[in-house]
Amino acid sequence: MTLPFLIAIAAGVVVEILLLWESAGQQSTFKPRAGLLAPQLSRSQEWIGLTLLVAGLLIIVFQSSGFDPGSTILDGISSVIMLAAFSFLFLFGMVIPRLMPRVSEQTVVLVNVLILQGILPSLAHNMILLAILLIPSLLVLLLAFSDRVLLPILKSFVYLWYLICLLIMVSRNNFELFFSSDTANPSTPLEYGIAGAAGIFLLLHAIFLVRFFLMLSALVLPHNRHFMVSVMPRLFSDEQMPRLRFLIVLGLAGLLLFINQHYGFVPQLALTNVLILAVVHLMERFPLITTSRL
Repeated sequence: MTLPFLIAIAAGVVVEILLLWESAGQQSTFKPRAGLLAPQLSRSQEWIGLTLLVAGLLIIVFQSSGFDPGSTILDGISSVIMLAAFSFLFLFGMVIPRLMPRVSEQTVVLVNVLILQGILPSLAHNMILLAILLIPSLLVLLLAFSDRVLLPILKSFVYLWYLICLLIMVSRNNFELFFSSDTANPSTPLEYGIAGAAGIFLLLHAIFLVRFFLMLSALVLPHNRHFMVSVMPRLFSDEQMPRLRFLIVLGLAGLLLFINQHYGFVPQLALTNVLILAVVHLMERFPLITTSRL
């Protein structure tokens, strides 16, 4: 592991945490504080820009100079980054899960499609597993084209499927790159930065899946079912974009993946990670004119 790669991972982790923090702030009753330099931006957005700027400058300087502090120092820096990241994941994924970004049926469909496109070719001869994945995917797709607000219990099962899809994505990512400099791993700081951001996002949802599954298990007792009514509005949004606009967004995501698959501009997995992060973070911030829900 080199110093520029460690800086890129740390920057990706910090940027994703700031995005999650900003998303949680938008759901609260408190208005996010305006930025110091640009009032039209939030304080979190300014910190994101500053993080990217400083990290980019440090990476350029250390790459051009070839500075190497030695494996002992690099291992120490890596350990600090990983300890801070996993402490964050446990605290906000299991103990205080208040940073989970809200999703809608359309968000779940987009994430579902982005993840399945990478694994379906390998499942062509496993019809049972293929059916297990496709049946709930088609059901969620149908719900995404409905104007009716789902009942909290039904929302909880859609959200569970969303978490399962992200768990599949966790299994596809190689998080060993955080501890190794193997040449088979991504070879540019940008790809390490994407891996850092995606790692925080995916692992946070994977840890929360354990807590959420326990919450669903408690629903077998009728007196526990009212808890889901208060929980789901924090995790699930009833706002959706018009169907045509949703199909355009879905088509553009598929087109990007198709073009990159054939021309190989970036690793397909890295592009999938970026698109998932973009879909989840941007769909909540910019719903692009919501439909009326009954």
